[in-house]
Amino acid sequence: MPNRNTAPEAAGRELARMAAALRDAGAEVLAMPCNTAHTHAAAIVEASGLPLIHMIEETARAVREAGARRPGVLGTGAGRMLHAERLDALLLDASDQAAFMDLIGRIKAGDTGEAVRTGMARLAGRLVDQGADAVVAGCTEVPLVLGPGDLDAPLIDTSRVLAAACVKACR
Repeated sequence: MPNRNTAPEAAGRELARMAAALRDAGAEVLAMPCNTAHTHAAAIVEASGLPLIHMIEETARAVREAGARRPGVLGTGAGRMLHAERLDALLLDASDQAAFMDLIGRIKAGDTGEAVRTGMARLAGRLVDQGADAVVAGCTEVPLVLGPGDLDAPLIDTSRVLAAACVKACR
């Protein structure tokens, strides 16, 4: 799978191809546990002809249901997509975003140690200090090192939101 951050067009083509293959294998509905990959949602639906449980739309609903008006986002594309959902999402500044991406790389490499946990909690805390009334775990790796008890605001885990939407859709 091409990197969704560094090779987005190639990733979009591959995701569309994979969606069509899932349809051909008998899938009736699609779900994708990657926030950033949802930038290709239209191409995925077009290529497969199947409904896609949209992680960002479901997360926006969960943010609203939690009563949050200004969520902070720990993620790559999720923040921009939440803006499209008419949420006033707070994003990390460039320096903190670079630190976040470093932490994500470390988690993907298997490091979920104290330094990574502390770094992620620090970034989440900065969003809360800037006025976030909830923090969206906008990359699936975030909840591996950050939990609700680590913040002074609700943590909205997009993977859990997606899982609940999948259960609901498949009843």
